[in-house]
Amino acid sequence: MLILKNISYSIAGKNILKSVSCEFHARMLSVILGPSGAGKTTLARIVKGFIHQDSGEIIFPRGDVKDIQKRMGFVFQFPEDAFFAETVYDEIAYGIRNFGLDEEKKRVKEAVHLVGLSQEILNRDPATLSYGEKRRIAISSVVVFNPDWIMFDEPFSGLDWQGKNAMKKILMNMKGKTSIMVITHDLSPLVDIFDWIVLMNRGTTIFSLPAERILWDEVETSGVNIPFHIKVGMELKKENLFHNIPLTLSEFVKEIKGLSR
Repeated sequence: MLILKNISYSIAGKNILKSVSCEFHARMLSVILGPSGAGKTTLARIVKGFIHQDSGEIIFPRGDVKDIQKRMGFVFQFPEDAFFAETVYDEIAYGIRNFGLDEEKKRVKEAVHLVGLSQEILNRDPATLSYGEKRRIAISSVVVFNPDWIMFDEPFSGLDWQGKNAMKKILMNMKGKTSIMVITHDLSPLVDIFDWIVLMNRGTTIFSLPAERILWDEVETSGVNIPFHIKVGMELKKENLFHNIPLTLSEFVKEIKGLSR
């Protein structure tokens, strides 16, 4: 577990984060949700150790948080923009070569397999890949380190529905094996797989809760779009027709069937 207490951060006199407190649990898929400008990415960069907070603390109850930060991977919003190698293999292997890690070929092959791509892609020029393939290669270049924690900054940005489905499968494959944090302004692709959620707005935390206790009214008030079936479920619950607001479409259908009994 990582516990954040009263994290504040400012740039040129402007408060970006104001007394942010929340927590993230190991082996869970956590979401940092909020509208643009909420401070999500800044918070994630502080957790990773890219920048340091002005005040507050990050607590790792089992040891030094710096040890955890060394074992964290970070996938930037548009990581494929930084590609430079001539082959996909060299792009993925660059980091582990730089750190002198062993089992290079094995690591690269496993990383490509994890993101659902064939081994044949390793010989291709990254510039020839589709947008979705590039995104998955960028993820491979991070998971090749076998990080204990991995952070994704808006991983669904710029992807079509096929790319979003592929990204969701990657997250599902990693879930339970790695501690995952996803920074996003859109919960729709993750609504049926996330475990923990931190809602942010205007540089502070609104809540930090498990998925089953999410406060949908607060999510809507923050300006974040919510899935249509959940919005309908919220209205039906207000009319006392639903007992609970369903997270998934299958749960929504079950609630609807219950109305006819």
